[in-house]
Amino acid sequence: MAKLGNAALILAAMAYMIVVGADLFGQLVLTAMTFSEPPRSLHMYHGPVPYDSAPFWRTLTMIVSFLAAIAVATNWTKTRRMWVASFFVAWLVLNAASFAFVFPEYQAIQAIPYADYVDPELVKRAQAQELLGFVRWMFALAIGILPFIALTIPRTRY
Repeated sequence: MAKLGNAALILAAMAYMIVVGADLFGQLVLTAMTFSEPPRSLHMYHGPVPYDSAPFWRTLTMIVSFLAAIAVATNWTKTRRMWVASFFVAWLVLNAASFAFVFPEYQAIQAIPYADYVDPELVKRAQAQELLGFVRWMFALAIGILPFIALTIPRTRY
Protein backbone atom coordinates (compact mmCIF):
# COMPACT_ATOMS: atom_id res chain seq x y z
CA MET A 1 0.00 0.00 0.00
CA ALA A 2 2.94 2.34 0.62
CA LYS A 3 3.97 2.17 -3.02
CA LEU A 4 0.40 2.84 -4.14
CA GLY A 5 0.14 5.89 -1.85
CA ASN A 6 3.40 7.32 -3.12
CA ALA A 7 2.56 6.54 -6.75
CA ALA A 8 -0.91 8.10 -6.50
CA LEU A 9 0.49 11.25 -4.92
CA ILE A 10 3.29 11.53 -7.48
CA LEU A 11 0.85 11.06 -10.37
CA ALA A 12 -1.57 13.60 -8.88
CA ALA A 13 1.26 16.12 -8.47
CA MET A 14 2.47 15.53 -12.03
CA ALA A 15 -1.02 15.88 -13.52
CA TYR A 16 -1.60 19.00 -11.47
CA MET A 17 1.64 20.56 -12.71
CA ILE A 18 0.46 19.90 -16.27
CA VAL A 19 -2.63 21.94 -15.38
CA VAL A 20 -0.47 24.77 -14.00
CA GLY A 21 1.76 24.71 -17.09
CA ALA A 22 -1.16 24.68 -19.51
CA ASP A 23 -2.80 27.50 -17.58
CA LEU A 24 0.39 29.55 -17.77
CA PHE A 25 0.51 28.97 -21.54
CA GLY A 26 -3.11 30.07 -21.75
CA GLN A 27 -2.40 33.24 -19.78
CA LEU A 28 0.82 34.24 -21.51
CA VAL A 29 -0.06 33.29 -25.07
CA LEU A 30 -3.74 32.72 -25.75
CA THR A 31 -5.35 35.24 -23.43
CA ALA A 32 -2.69 37.87 -24.03
CA MET A 33 -3.11 37.57 -27.80
CA THR A 34 -6.86 37.19 -28.07
CA PHE A 35 -7.72 39.81 -25.47
CA SER A 36 -5.23 42.40 -26.79
CA GLU A 37 -7.59 44.29 -29.17
CA PRO A 38 -11.10 42.90 -28.81
CA PRO A 39 -13.19 42.34 -30.81
CA ARG A 40 -10.57 42.50 -33.59
CA SER A 41 -8.35 40.00 -31.75
CA LEU A 42 -11.12 37.42 -31.16
CA HIS A 43 -10.96 35.92 -34.66
CA MET A 44 -9.57 32.56 -33.56
CA TYR A 45 -12.78 31.89 -31.64
CA HIS A 46 -15.03 32.60 -34.62
CA GLY A 47 -13.20 31.38 -37.71
CA PRO A 48 -14.14 28.36 -39.80
CA VAL A 49 -12.33 26.12 -37.28
CA PRO A 50 -12.76 27.94 -33.96
CA TYR A 51 -10.39 27.32 -31.08
CA ASP A 52 -11.95 25.38 -28.20
CA SER A 53 -9.83 24.06 -25.36
CA ALA A 54 -12.83 22.86 -23.30
CA PRO A 55 -12.32 19.13 -24.09
CA PHE A 56 -8.71 19.35 -22.88
CA TRP A 57 -9.67 21.11 -19.64
CA ARG A 58 -12.62 18.80 -18.92
CA THR A 59 -10.46 15.71 -19.38
CA LEU A 60 -7.51 17.01 -17.39
CA THR A 61 -9.74 18.24 -14.57
CA MET A 62 -11.28 14.79 -14.23
CA ILE A 63 -7.86 13.10 -14.28
CA VAL A 64 -6.41 15.39 -11.59
CA SER A 65 -9.54 15.04 -9.45
CA PHE A 66 -9.46 11.25 -9.71
CA LEU A 67 -5.73 11.01 -8.95
CA ALA A 68 -5.97 13.45 -6.05
CA ALA A 69 -8.90 11.49 -4.56
CA ILE A 70 -6.90 8.26 -4.85
CA ALA A 71 -3.92 10.00 -3.23
CA VAL A 72 -6.11 11.11 -0.32
CA ALA A 73 -7.57 7.63 0.11
CA THR A 74 -4.20 5.86 0.01
CA ASN A 75 -2.54 8.33 2.38
CA TRP A 76 -5.40 8.86 4.82
CA THR A 77 -3.95 7.00 7.79
CA LYS A 78 -0.48 8.45 7.29
CA THR A 79 1.24 11.50 8.74
CA ARG A 80 1.05 13.29 5.40
CA ARG A 81 -2.77 13.18 5.43
CA MET A 82 -3.17 16.90 6.19
CA TRP A 83 -1.05 17.96 3.23
CA VAL A 84 -2.68 15.57 0.76
CA ALA A 85 -6.19 16.47 1.92
CA SER A 86 -5.31 20.19 1.80
CA PHE A 87 -4.15 19.77 -1.79
CA PHE A 88 -7.38 18.01 -2.77
CA VAL A 89 -9.64 20.53 -1.03
CA ALA A 90 -7.69 23.50 -2.43
CA TRP A 91 -7.99 21.97 -5.93
CA LEU A 92 -11.76 21.66 -5.50
CA VAL A 93 -12.06 25.23 -4.17
CA LEU A 94 -9.94 26.58 -7.03
CA ASN A 95 -12.19 24.84 -9.55
CA ALA A 96 -15.37 26.06 -7.88
CA ALA A 97 -14.08 29.65 -7.77
CA SER A 98 -12.92 29.44 -11.38
CA PHE A 99 -16.26 28.16 -12.62
CA ALA A 100 -18.14 30.76 -10.58
CA PHE A 101 -16.05 33.88 -11.17
CA VAL A 102 -13.34 33.51 -13.82
CA PHE A 103 -14.62 31.34 -16.66
CA PRO A 104 -18.04 32.98 -17.20
CA GLU A 105 -16.43 36.32 -18.08
CA TYR A 106 -13.81 34.61 -20.27
CA GLN A 107 -16.59 32.88 -22.17
CA ALA A 108 -18.63 36.08 -22.41
CA ILE A 109 -15.71 37.95 -23.96
CA GLN A 110 -14.83 35.06 -26.29
CA ALA A 111 -18.46 34.88 -27.48
CA ILE A 112 -18.39 38.47 -28.75
CA PRO A 113 -18.39 38.28 -32.55
CA TYR A 114 -15.29 39.27 -34.47
CA ALA A 115 -15.32 42.81 -35.87
CA ASP A 116 -12.53 44.81 -37.47
CA TYR A 117 -12.25 47.51 -34.80
CA VAL A 118 -11.10 47.87 -31.19
CA ASP A 119 -13.69 48.56 -28.48
CA PRO A 120 -12.04 50.49 -25.59
CA GLU A 121 -14.64 49.28 -23.05
CA LEU A 122 -14.09 45.69 -24.13
CA VAL A 123 -10.32 46.20 -23.82
CA LYS A 124 -10.82 47.27 -20.18
CA ARG A 125 -12.97 44.21 -19.49
CA ALA A 126 -10.40 41.95 -21.13
CA GLN A 127 -7.53 43.51 -19.16
CA ALA A 128 -9.40 43.00 -15.89
CA GLN A 129 -10.02 39.40 -16.88
CA GLU A 130 -6.35 38.89 -17.73
CA LEU A 131 -5.38 40.14 -14.28
CA LEU A 132 -7.95 37.90 -12.60
CA GLY A 133 -6.68 34.94 -14.62
CA PHE A 134 -3.10 35.64 -13.60
CA VAL A 135 -4.07 35.90 -9.92
CA ARG A 136 -5.91 32.59 -10.30
CA TRP A 137 -2.78 31.07 -11.83
CA MET A 138 -0.67 32.28 -8.89
CA PHE A 139 -3.05 30.53 -6.48
CA ALA A 140 -2.90 27.41 -8.63
CA LEU A 141 0.90 27.48 -8.49
CA ALA A 142 0.84 27.85 -4.71
CA ILE A 143 -1.58 24.92 -4.39
CA GLY A 144 0.82 22.84 -6.47
CA ILE A 145 3.41 23.00 -3.73
CA LEU A 146 1.21 21.04 -1.30
CA PRO A 147 1.65 17.54 -2.80
CA PHE A 148 5.41 18.05 -2.98
CA ILE A 149 5.50 18.99 0.69
CA ALA A 150 3.47 15.84 1.39
CA LEU A 151 6.00 13.75 -0.50
CA THR A 152 8.78 14.94 1.80
CA ILE A 153 6.96 13.58 4.86
CA PRO A 154 7.62 9.91 5.72
CA ARG A 155 4.58 7.64 5.37
CA THR A 156 4.22 6.58 8.98
CA ARG A 157 0.93 5.68 10.62
CA TYR A 158 -0.74 7.87 13.21
